[in-house]
Amino acid sequence: MQEYDVVVAGGGPAGLQFAREIGNRTDYSVAVLEANRSLADNDKSTGGTFDQVVEGFDVPDEVVMSSNPAVVFEASDASERLAIPNHVLDFPRFLEFLGRDAEAHGVDVVTGARVTGPVVEGGEVVGVRCPNGPESEIRADLVVDATGPAGALTTKLGMWDPSKAQRGIGKEFEVTGTFDDDAMLFRFDHEFAPGGYAWVFPAGDGAFKAGVCWIDDFYERHGRGSGRDRDIDAYVRRWLDADP
Repeated sequence: MQEYDVVVAGGGPAGLQFAREIGNRTDYSVAVLEANRSLADNDKSTGGTFDQVVEGFDVPDEVVMSSNPAVVFEASDASERLAIPNHVLDFPRFLEFLGRDAEAHGVDVVTGARVTGPVVEGGEVVGVRCPNGPESEIRADLVVDATGPAGALTTKLGMWDPSKAQRGIGKEFEVTGTFDDDAMLFRFDHEFAPGGYAWVFPAGDGAFKAGVCWIDDFYERHGRGSGRDRDIDAYVRRWLDADP
């Protein structure tokens, strides 16, 4: 049985950054357990962010795809450009950087290790169950659930009920081509993203990111069409085709 001061379930940006900070600032033993075989597989973000993140978390230039001086907000009949400096990250490389830096500060980052629930003794959480990890049980004084909406620990502890949460969906294409603006663009328009928004982000020379997301119950209220017309891929393609 392995024992740590801190065990973090989930190797996304929250779990990795938390472990990185603890490893950097303390002498505590820390482990991060990530279900995917690679940190880069946990690719669930557009990577758009702002100065506070890049500067505050010492994010290196090597994971920044573009840096821009403004954000554009669009509706069907209005547009506003705001001077908000921002950055677009290569999100898989960003996760790999966080993992490497955490390891450099003594953190054990273990991939292919899915946490299935907490170990509870005497009414206290004393570790996690991880059947395909280095040990089936890993003990710790502090256990952190950073598994996101899955709530691998909080659901089992009755702290979180996923069935009562709002659900959403998003899809992004990384496109070869030219986006002639040095800004992150957000479009709020039910034609292209019912109950959500569409976006275009510069992604370096000759590439950009374009996507759509929505909250399911808002989409049901505002969505149009049926069958394949309701597929999110169709909305992303319509967004790409409709706006030069």
